[in-house]
Order: sequence, then C-alpha cells, then structure tokens
Amino acid sequence: MVAKMMKDVVDADENSLMTVREVCQLLHIHANTLRRWGAKGLVKEYRIGSGYQRRFKSSDVAMLIGTTKR
Repeated sequence: MVAKMMKDVVDADENSLMTVREVCQLLHIHANTLRRWGAKGLVKEYRIGSGYQRRFKSSDVAMLIGTTKR
C-alpha cells in the first residue's frame, strides 16, 4: 500500500500541493514532525490562504522519501 502511495506521489503533477495530513499519512509521521522538518528547511513548505495553511509540493515530498520522477 505504501509503495502505491509513493508511486502516486511520483506520478502526480510535480506542482500539485499536498496537505499536512496527506504527507503525514504517506510517511507515517506525526504532523508536528512534518512541521518541524519544514521549519528546519528539510522540506519546503508553502503557505496558502488567509490562515497561512501549510502545503507541500508532491515533487518535494518525493525527493524527501528518496524517489524521483522519471
């Protein structure tokens, strides 16, 4: 199942944005861990909307998990 999700991330449009929840479910990590990684610059986060919600590009998530789009 994880392999399928990873493939979906790689196959997705590289500019598509993922929510904190989507990335956390994919990586099996806590939301605070992802937020901390974003703050440290380990993964690029984008802020959208009036509430400055975090979003992550699928291409950045693919690089984070060590896969590349072919």
